Amino acid sequence: GDHTVYLGEVAAANLERPADILTDLDTSMEYGG
Repeated sequence: GDHTVYLGEVAAANLERPADILTDLDTSMEYGG
């Protein structure tokens, strides 16, 4: 059970991080441009 929950948390984090990275890139481009 714990292992499945851990994998679920990792999967959720991997789905959330790319969105944060894209947001950071967009913000950097806005300030840089």
